[in-house]
Amino acid sequence: MNPDLNREIDQENIVLPDNYIAMANSSIAMLDMVMPGVSSYCVRGNLSAFDTVDLNLALALELYGSELTDLLIHQEFAEVHKLHARNVEVNLARHQGLQQLEVQNLGLTVIRPEMYQQWQAVQNLLEEQGAQIEISRDIQIDFNTYWGLYNHGLTIPEAWLDFPTRTLLYTQNMCRLVVGSLPNNSESNLTDIMINDLKGKRGQPQKGTIRGDIVLSEMEILGIIGDTEPSKELLFCLDPISAYRKIISNELPSDGEHNDYNYPFVYYAAAGVHIPERHEIVRDLGLLCTIEEVDSLIHRQ
Repeated sequence: MNPDLNREIDQENIVLPDNYIAMANSSIAMLDMVMPGVSSYCVRGNLSAFDTVDLNLALALELYGSELTDLLIHQEFAEVHKLHARNVEVNLARHQGLQQLEVQNLGLTVIRPEMYQQWQAVQNLLEEQGAQIEISRDIQIDFNTYWGLYNHGLTIPEAWLDFPTRTLLYTQNMCRLVVGSLPNNSESNLTDIMINDLKGKRGQPQKGTIRGDIVLSEMEILGIIGDTEPSKELLFCLDPISAYRKIISNELPSDGEHNDYNYPFVYYAAAGVHIPERHEIVRDLGLLCTIEEVDSLIHRQ
């Protein structure tokens, strides 16, 4: 690993969290595998837009495989959706009783790698809503599971130039799975509370929310937000092939949605959490939980 990745990143003597060092290491290993020797250029941010496009394709081929990558490039999304449905069906087949699961009072979140160091703060926010924590554990998410969760984003044409970066960081690093429940006699739906009240918007300040408060506070502590320029090493941890930076600077095309937010880089690099919609929660529980965990949720009091 580049020795500079563990140096102090600002005048406050703040160092990179351990999980950011792990993120850097995993990215370096993957980048040098798909294009030997390229990681040193990536760490320094010495990439042109053409370099980023080439690396984006190389990562897609490695992470998605040639068949899926070819379908995405040619925007054959109907076929991608068919493959996705088959993939989810195979992954959920291990759960015999999944459809017996009552999810009215359940809520689920995955704390993503860039916010892993703050998983306890996210869990505390759920408990403040009266939720009992049913599951809280580290989880490494493989690509098939990731695809199960994020097929919609994967098939957005404008996302082609940033999604391989998201996939790389998400699937090569540690996440935290947290499942909570409200009492059976509760009239509230925990998933609705999490979506409407706790989730917040990426890159948009909002007190008391995960994305608008916990995430932005962490990004300020790290130095992504603030008056000082973030270190190249920190930016590499969150944006290893400079895709987000190239998009924000208009060196690469996008739908421009990031311009509607206070912090465009955070919009891309630090979504912080995955929280499924109500219609997605049974699928996501089946994809992320073990057979024993699903059984425990079915038989919970």
